Order: sequence, then C-alpha cells, then structure tokens
Amino acid sequence: MSVGATTVLNSERPTPALMFALMHKYNPSIFFGVPTLFSAMLNDETQKSERGGTKVAHLYLSRRGAPAGIGRQ
Repeated sequence: MSVGATTVLNSERPTPALMFALMHKYNPSIFFGVPTLFSAMLNDETQKSERGGTKVAHLYLSRRGAPAGIGRQ
C-alpha cells in the first residue's frame, strides 16, 4: 500500500475469538465485516470484555440485511 497501510486477510472461518485475536495482534484503525460477523462478535459471551485493539476508529459493514440496531451496539 503506497501510503504505509497494511491489509490483513484471513482465510480461516471468522469466529469472534479469531477476529478479536487478529485485531489485538495487528491493532487496525479500520475494520470491515459483514453484519453476521459483527452480531456474532457483539453477542459472544466469552468475548464480552474484548475491545478489539486500541486504534479502531471506523467499522464498516454491509447495510443490506443488517439487523436493526446493530450500528448502535
């Protein structure tokens, strides 16, 4: 990436635990996901205390099919 950005790609099944582990390892400022992933991450009882790194400033998800209220969680 020409401006010093890094892209992290994951080929494994995106479980909440794995996504939080990657977010802690790479500390992204932008995170892209699909509504079902965000919902799973927000509702996983074993991951309730996780914050996903310290620099996440923007979360992007597809609005189509997003559960009502997920953006406010």
